[in-house]
Amino acid sequence: MVGKEGSWNGDSLRNAIRENIHEGAQIFLDYDGTVVPIIMNPEDSFPAEKVQELLSVISKKYDLYVVSGRSIEDLEKFLGPDLNFIAMHGACARIGGNIRYLKENYPDYV
Repeated sequence: MVGKEGSWNGDSLRNAIRENIHEGAQIFLDYDGTVVPIIMNPEDSFPAEKVQELLSVISKKYDLYVVSGRSIEDLEKFLGPDLNFIAMHGACARIGGNIRYLKENYPDYV
Protein backbone atom coordinates (compact mmCIF):
# COMPACT_ATOMS: atom_id res chain seq x y z
CA MET A 1 0.00 0.00 0.00
CA VAL A 2 2.83 2.40 0.69
CA GLY A 3 4.37 4.37 -2.17
CA LYS A 4 7.93 3.99 -3.41
CA GLU A 5 9.39 6.61 -1.09
CA GLY A 6 7.73 5.15 2.00
CA SER A 7 4.62 7.33 2.11
CA TRP A 8 1.17 6.85 0.66
CA ASN A 9 0.72 7.69 -2.97
CA GLY A 10 -2.65 8.73 -4.32
CA ASP A 11 -3.62 5.33 -5.69
CA SER A 12 -2.54 3.32 -2.64
CA LEU A 13 -4.34 5.66 -0.23
CA ARG A 14 -7.51 5.65 -2.36
CA ASN A 15 -7.50 1.82 -2.53
CA ALA A 16 -6.88 1.43 1.22
CA ILE A 17 -9.80 3.71 2.03
CA ARG A 18 -12.11 2.11 -0.52
CA GLU A 19 -11.34 -1.37 0.84
CA ASN A 20 -11.27 -0.66 4.58
CA ILE A 21 -13.19 2.47 5.57
CA HIS A 22 -16.96 2.69 5.92
CA GLU A 23 -19.11 5.75 5.25
CA GLY A 24 -19.02 8.31 8.06
CA ALA A 25 -15.73 7.06 9.51
CA GLN A 26 -13.11 9.31 11.04
CA ILE A 27 -9.69 9.13 9.40
CA PHE A 28 -6.52 10.31 11.14
CA LEU A 29 -3.37 10.54 9.00
CA ASP A 30 0.04 11.46 10.37
CA TYR A 31 1.69 14.06 8.18
CA ASP A 32 5.37 13.06 8.22
CA GLY A 33 5.84 9.49 7.10
CA THR A 34 2.24 8.92 5.97
CA VAL A 35 1.02 11.87 3.89
CA VAL A 36 4.60 12.75 2.89
CA PRO A 37 7.83 10.78 3.13
CA ILE A 38 10.26 11.67 5.87
CA ILE A 39 13.03 13.71 4.27
CA MET A 40 16.24 15.37 5.41
CA ASN A 41 14.86 18.94 5.23
CA PRO A 42 11.36 19.07 6.80
CA GLU A 43 10.72 22.49 5.24
CA ASP A 44 10.57 20.78 1.83
CA SER A 45 7.89 18.26 2.84
CA PHE A 46 5.20 19.27 0.38
CA PRO A 47 2.83 16.45 -0.63
CA ALA A 48 2.46 15.46 -4.27
CA GLU A 49 -0.36 17.29 -6.05
CA LYS A 50 -2.25 14.01 -6.51
CA VAL A 51 -2.12 13.36 -2.74
CA GLN A 52 -3.37 16.90 -1.98
CA GLU A 53 -6.27 16.41 -4.38
CA LEU A 54 -7.10 13.05 -2.82
CA LEU A 55 -7.05 14.51 0.72
CA SER A 56 -9.53 17.15 -0.44
CA VAL A 57 -11.84 14.48 -1.88
CA ILE A 58 -11.54 12.31 1.25
CA SER A 59 -12.31 15.25 3.54
CA LYS A 60 -15.61 15.81 1.74
CA LYS A 61 -16.74 12.22 2.34
CA TYR A 62 -15.12 11.36 5.69
CA ASP A 63 -14.22 13.15 8.89
CA LEU A 64 -10.49 13.63 8.03
CA TYR A 65 -7.78 14.88 10.40
CA VAL A 66 -4.10 15.40 9.61
CA VAL A 67 -2.11 14.83 12.80
CA SER A 68 1.37 16.19 13.39
CA GLY A 69 3.91 17.51 15.84
CA ARG A 70 4.15 20.50 13.53
CA SER A 71 2.29 23.77 14.08
CA ILE A 72 -1.05 24.58 12.48
CA GLU A 73 0.72 27.28 10.47
CA ASP A 74 3.18 24.74 9.06
CA LEU A 75 0.39 22.34 8.14
CA GLU A 76 -1.51 25.13 6.40
CA LYS A 77 1.63 26.03 4.43
CA PHE A 78 1.88 22.46 3.15
CA LEU A 79 -1.80 21.53 2.79
CA GLY A 80 -3.79 24.76 2.62
CA PRO A 81 -6.47 26.07 4.97
CA ASP A 82 -9.35 23.67 4.30
CA LEU A 83 -8.42 20.49 6.21
CA ASN A 84 -8.78 19.63 9.90
CA PHE A 85 -5.50 19.51 11.81
CA ILE A 86 -4.44 18.17 15.19
CA ALA A 87 -1.10 19.86 15.75
CA MET A 88 1.76 20.28 18.20
CA HIS A 89 1.44 16.68 19.46
CA GLY A 90 -2.20 17.25 20.38
CA ALA A 91 -1.75 20.63 22.11
CA CYS A 92 -4.01 22.41 19.60
CA ALA A 93 -6.31 21.67 16.70
CA ARG A 94 -8.08 23.41 13.88
CA ILE A 95 -11.41 21.73 13.28
CA GLY A 96 -13.97 23.16 10.90
CA GLY A 97 -11.88 26.32 10.61
CA ASN A 98 -11.88 26.97 14.36
CA ILE A 99 -8.65 26.78 16.37
CA ARG A 100 -8.93 25.01 19.71
CA TYR A 101 -6.22 24.89 22.34
CA LEU A 102 -6.37 21.49 23.95
CA LYS A 103 -3.69 22.09 26.58
CA GLU A 104 -3.67 24.94 29.10
CA ASN A 105 0.06 25.41 28.71
CA TYR A 106 -0.05 25.50 24.91
CA PRO A 107 2.83 28.04 24.64
CA ASP A 108 5.14 25.47 26.24
CA TYR A 109 4.73 23.28 23.15
CA VAL A 110 5.93 25.99 20.76
